[in-house]
Amino acid sequence: MSDSDRKNAALGLRGRKWLKAVHLVFVAMWLAGGVSLILLNTIPEAKSGEMLHGLDTAKRVIDDLVVVTGAMGAMVTGVAFGIFTKWGFTRHRWVIGKWIITVVGIFFGTFYLGPRLNALAPVSAELGLAALKDPGYLRNLSENLWGAVFQVSTLLVAIWLSVFKPRLGSRSKQARDPADDSTKESPP
Repeated sequence: MSDSDRKNAALGLRGRKWLKAVHLVFVAMWLAGGVSLILLNTIPEAKSGEMLHGLDTAKRVIDDLVVVTGAMGAMVTGVAFGIFTKWGFTRHRWVIGKWIITVVGIFFGTFYLGPRLNALAPVSAELGLAALKDPGYLRNLSENLWGAVFQVSTLLVAIWLSVFKPRLGSRSKQARDPADDSTKESPP
């Protein structure tokens, strides 16, 4: 029994399906949360300071509860895929691409987008609608919007990689083997 067969047997078909389902739920949370933040940054027009503060608070709650939970859950279930299935972490370059997108996305969200998003609500609470004339508030708002667009775009690339599994070259001889049917088990 090969190492990859042992990994697949350890989790079993039902376990792999459950892992995939949970992984997809977390990815959907991350993506939907990001899209929600983009929409909340572009569609509603605040008619009062309270409404502006409410929008900024809603964005922070969506980020904290939906985006962060989705991102961390996607990463943890991705690690489980790497450990318990034949896909591993570096066997295929498209898997490496997904890891890069996931890790960079989490760091980008944590250290760049998060502080800018968290800075909005205190300013709108203090200044009300006048926050829309505050250069720092406007800069954070703009950078958060464009950062969210970038992050959602990269998540769509990761989903594309999962679905189409492009042959970007292989990391092992077995992965290059044309007899290897990579459609037998497909990770998210």
